[in-house]
Amino acid sequence: MKPRGLGLGLDLPWRGPYGIVGETLSPRTLAFLDKHGHRFDSAFVSWQPRDRGVPEPEHVFAPWDAFFARLPHAARCLHQTGLNLAAAGYDRGPILELTNALIARYGFAWVNEDLGSWSVAGWPLPYPQPTPLTPEAVDHCAAVCAEVDAALDAPLVVEFPGYEAIPEGPLDAYGAFRTIVERSGCACNLDTGHLLTWRWLRGFRGADLLGDLELLPLDRCVEIHCAGVALTGDSLIDAHHGVLIDIQLELAARLMDRCPHLRLVTYEDPRFDERGDLPEKATASLDALEALVHAWTPARAWPEGRRTAGRPAETVPWTDSLQAGFLGDDAYGRRCRAQVLDRQTRGLPRPRELYADVLMGDGDAQVTGFLESAEGRAWSDFAWAVPGRALEDALGRHLSRGSPAHLLACARLLLLHPDPPFAIPEGFRRAPQGWFAVGGPREAPVLYAAVEGRLVTGPITPLLADLLDGARPAGSEPAVAKLVSMGLLAPVA
Repeated sequence: MKPRGLGLGLDLPWRGPYGIVGETLSPRTLAFLDKHGHRFDSAFVSWQPRDRGVPEPEHVFAPWDAFFARLPHAARCLHQTGLNLAAAGYDRGPILELTNALIARYGFAWVNEDLGSWSVAGWPLPYPQPTPLTPEAVDHCAAVCAEVDAALDAPLVVEFPGYEAIPEGPLDAYGAFRTIVERSGCACNLDTGHLLTWRWLRGFRGADLLGDLELLPLDRCVEIHCAGVALTGDSLIDAHHGVLIDIQLELAARLMDRCPHLRLVTYEDPRFDERGDLPEKATASLDALEALVHAWTPARAWPEGRRTAGRPAETVPWTDSLQAGFLGDDAYGRRCRAQVLDRQTRGLPRPRELYADVLMGDGDAQVTGFLESAEGRAWSDFAWAVPGRALEDALGRHLSRGSPAHLLACARLLLLHPDPPFAIPEGFRRAPQGWFAVGGPREAPVLYAAVEGRLVTGPITPLLADLLDGARPAGSEPAVAKLVSMGLLAPVA
């Protein structure tokens, strides 16, 4: 089925009330789909890795099946967040393979992604960062988009990115985006919130926010996103709360008139209560957008493009500058570092809680030191692309290597990942049914183990510690039997 008309887009994060709980959708998300799903002609879901385990397509099958079962009449699309279209030195092979597996299962009409960097060197960014506005960046991104489009089993639709600040470079974002889209031969998506934030940063206000639309690749636009923006003081924020302000609806209407091959206008990431009801302002926004779409006839054809993009560059200077942004002495740098302590693996406390006893104040200086250290450079939150140390282990090694907090955090991590995709934490060894380490002084050893789906920790005797180290002194048979029963030693045949 070809996408047509009014679309719905939901992020479906792995935590929180608006996404996935356990292995299915949250109750309020199911209630919203049951109440409002009939209004939408198409729907997209956003892919996010479940945790730092190697991502597998099967992770999302149960919740996504539940999502699309509520919308049996709707065409299906995918919003990726792992293609990293602006990044260099990034192995896209695993995420392309995963995406094609999802396309095969769900029949996605296309795959959408913002033109930006979602992570750098395996470190997740707090907000996707668009490329510099330079000819070099345009050449690189056009080549990446063409390469990704050719590798996917559904068309790539490149989204105009959001802006929190004006990047370096002499080009205007509208014109640079048009050149990238045209050279790559891809279709594009114009996000109204992203367009407005760019114009706002440029100093435009009022009707001038709607200027220069002719600079955009209007003839290659197949989708418009409307996610809600907020005016706070002198800031215009891409809020993603479902409340559309008047200038946003006016922008959507103008784009609908000027994009000859437009197929979808998508209402993205609304917020709703436990009963699935939208707040009053969001209800009015959806009603207004629905009226716009019902008065419009979607396009029926799409012209094929010719690629002239060349090959992506292997290295680009802004990759280093993005990594350096984590260490900057400004609001963005502090925000990047704060999210290091607040990143949460499903089933584990946040690092801020795991290492509360050794963090000083807000921990900013300690996180800066961590990121500059060998441990920080070894951390990667995207194990399928750049295998490295898990954050809980890497940060613990830097803050208090071998401490009770560090070993306990690693044991809990290995309990979640019996076959870990990250580097094995220092001191941990294989047990027949899991992993274990022994910490503490020689005269008062402490066991930290993840075996048979259980976390086992506590003081042990020096004799048991010796046995775990491979020593089998005479008369130790009862202790050996105990360790065998705990799953820490294999029974003797």
